Amino acid sequence: MANLTLLPAYGRDYTSARDAFADWQADKDWEIASYGPYMGRYVNRPQVSDGERITLRYKGATQLVTFVVGGPIPANCRPKRPKDPNAPARPNCYRVRFELGADRLLPGDPDWTSCPRPIRSKAEAVKLARACSGSSRGYAVVTPLFRPKFPGGRAPKGFDDWGTHQEGPPLVVYYDSLKVPGHPGAWSCEVNTFGDPPDTWTSNALRFATPMEAQDYGKDLASRWTACREYRATFDPRGEVTHRWGSNGLQKPPFPWDSVKGIGGSPEA
Repeated sequence: MANLTLLPAYGRDYTSARDAFADWQADKDWEIASYGPYMGRYVNRPQVSDGERITLRYKGATQLVTFVVGGPIPANCRPKRPKDPNAPARPNCYRVRFELGADRLLPGDPDWTSCPRPIRSKAEAVKLARACSGSSRGYAVVTPLFRPKFPGGRAPKGFDDWGTHQEGPPLVVYYDSLKVPGHPGAWSCEVNTFGDPPDTWTSNALRFATPMEAQDYGKDLASRWTACREYRATFDPRGEVTHRWGSNGLQKPPFPWDSVKGIGGSPEA
């Protein structure tokens, strides 16, 4: 009995290799289907010596799993790992935003553009961000997007409206095809007022996650503060994000991404 093909005994059947292998390990009986003098007899795990090759058939004998007794457990028969409630959530897609202007650090209001479609792969999103930042000699930012929760846990058929997705913190920032050194850091908005020399820039304690947010905040500040002559966004490698700028204006913690489990800490490149 060096090679045995077995069928579930007593009318049992299985829908997965994991369940079939679990019952084999539980010493349940199996019917020998291999042609020979033992065909039709019943056998279980204690009656088989280590090193023998076993083939279990299941799902109406249309599927099979093969292994060596005493050897490693087949990959599709290993127990499922319990879900870790603290494991990071996996993004559904990614957003790439980039600047079409000549130099991101020049004063003014650059034209920030979002990729018109969701990027499913992180590698594809990072590759696109690097290419966009190189072609425009400006910044490109990759941020993860998380699909909102739906009743029953399933999205409506055909749902792909990434405008309703929840945006997480930036994963990577590129400038002129190069990853910004020290990222993750934070972005501040520096202003030059009419009473200051042209090369004097000052900022407050507000720090933002992306240069677009700092620039948008500066645009709003300049519209309210008549003494502001110019504004720009500056990267602070040691800074920590304190605020966020969005459609509702200035936001303080907790940020929208804080409600997504596992988001936070140092983003990956």
